[in-house]
Order: sequence, then structure tokens, then C-alpha cells
Amino acid sequence: MLRDKVTHYEYNDALRMPSVIFSPTFLIADSLRRIFAKLQPEIKFKAVQFFADDGDEQKPMPLYWVPFYPVSECFLHEKTQYIMGRTEKPVLAAKYLEGMHLLVIPLKGQLLWLASLTAAERFLQQGVTGIQLKPVPIL
Repeated sequence: MLRDKVTHYEYNDALRMPSVIFSPTFLIADSLRRIFAKLQPEIKFKAVQFFADDGDEQKPMPLYWVPFYPVSECFLHEKTQYIMGRTEKPVLAAKYLEGMHLLVIPLKGQLLWLASLTAAERFLQQGVTGIQLKPVPIL
């Protein structure tokens, strides 16, 4: 559970804030949240606001969001290849993916963040930064 609190995030280049942050948790920029909400309306979000730690109110105060969306291991096909418990080559099971554009698969020591081709195209149109897109086979 993500509780309301004040925390510190150190990022030195305020002019180039990434669209996605993976640490301390998975956070997305407001522009990306709008894409997520359109593609999968059932996704819920919790807002995270960053403030300058020196009290300078003129510095940008970016708004990020923590998305809470479908999580399941059943999305993986039995042909997924593992090495020491981590997915080496994930393969998705088509029968579970109808209507899914964004999902997370929790594994031991690893989270797979997956997006449909439609979602990936919207990310590219938006100019999303901070992620790498890789194709994943579906059977």
C-alpha cells in the first residue's frame, strides 16, 4: 500500500524529466497517465508531486502518478523461458489478453511491465522517455 507522505527524489536535470521513473517505485508522467486511462479505464492512480528541497518555488514541480492495474502470472504462456527464476524470453498467452493494453506480471525478483502494440504506438506518438520497448511473442 502506498501511503501519503513526503519523500525526497534527487534528479539533477529538471528540464529533462523522464516520462517514466522506476525507482523508488514505478511512476509515470501526467501525459502518460492520460494514455493509460484512455486505453484501460479501470486503472486507478495515486498522484505523486515533487517539490524542490531548497524551497525555491520557481523550480518545476512535476506531477507523477503510480498506476494500479491488472497483475497476474497467468498472462504468461507455458513456452516462456526462465533462467534462475527470471524470464529470459517471455511469451504471452493470447487467451487472457483480450481487451488488455497494459499489465504487470510479478515474478520472483522481477516485474514485467507489458503494453499492447496500440499502447506502444501511443507512447511513441507522445514522445515518452525513460523506457525501452521490446517485442514479446503471443501464442
